[in-house]
Amino acid sequence: MHSYNARLKTSARITLQGRYGMFSGGCLLILLISGVLETLPVSLLGQVPGAAGILLRLALAFSISVFTSMLMVGLSRMALLACRGQEITFADLFYAFSTHSDRLLWVKTILALITLVLEIPDFILTWLYLRETFTRPVYLALTNAWGFLSVFLGCVLTMWFALSIYLLMDYESLSAGDSLKQSAALMRGRKGRYLYLRFSFLGMYLLGILSLFIGFLWIIPYQETALAQFYLEIQQGKQHA
Repeated sequence: MHSYNARLKTSARITLQGRYGMFSGGCLLILLISGVLETLPVSLLGQVPGAAGILLRLALAFSISVFTSMLMVGLSRMALLACRGQEITFADLFYAFSTHSDRLLWVKTILALITLVLEIPDFILTWLYLRETFTRPVYLALTNAWGFLSVFLGCVLTMWFALSIYLLMDYESLSAGDSLKQSAALMRGRKGRYLYLRFSFLGMYLLGILSLFIGFLWIIPYQETALAQFYLEIQQGKQHA
């Protein structure tokens, strides 16, 4: 599994040569947009008290999550094209908003709902903290611990559908529901490799945080390209079977 992982990452690095400027620019734009949007719950709903405020923040966070993930489809599109040796442009970043956006939106909404469930404990912790149930150090410790755990659970719960976006890009007649079913079928026997690949970037993510998130301009394109290589190898395996 290690050699398989290393091969995908090597292919990703080769693919990104001469293309990092385009990928980093797209990644920077997504990070800036998501950063601005994530301040909205506080700026718009900061004065809404109690459970109503928590629910409104949850709804707004869900909407922001869906919108940001639609932008991330553009980065996945760029990675898939680059892995195939095709030209990429900055316009590819907005692919999800211009090409069969309804199918992509359905899939991203379903995946965002899974993520939303994992965010509920964080909102509950915030609500308890605002009621002065525990001190700030305890609150920070609990939220950070749940943050790491939710990332792991999110990968595990969504891995069956990890290929659905690529399938929708490749097959324009495919419905959102069928893409989820086909993704689950393709992931049979491959979930361990997928998780190993995803979590092999964990150390880089920690370095990205230490670099004040500047490192993510390199890490995220690297990961997206490796995941696109993962999909292409599965597709090539189907053709040779």
